[in-house]
Amino acid sequence: MKWMDDPIGKDCINLDISLAKWLAIRLQFLAENTHGWPHLNDNEGEFDRQFRNWKYELADTAMALRDYVAWKESDDIFCDMAEGKHFERVQKAMQWVADNFTNLWD
Repeated sequence: MKWMDDPIGKDCINLDISLAKWLAIRLQFLAENTHGWPHLNDNEGEFDRQFRNWKYELADTAMALRDYVAWKESDDIFCDMAEGKHFERVQKAMQWVADNFTNLWD
């Protein structure tokens, strides 16, 4: 079966989990090692705050994606309350990635 014999096919079986895992690792790496961030204005007094916020948002998004993966791979995936909480959080995380897509560099 092509889905199971092909690495891309394996990823596509649960593409949500595959993407979340891939992104979480890399966003966490950026949060811990980044030197650059999108400058919202040229006010030097704001640079430190912007940089801290950028690193926090990277780490928080990574955590939301990791938590989603852990939840999807657990036995708790059929709990409606957990589903709503995790779904909303991962949606926000992926929206953050989309909104900041061109800024994910260092």
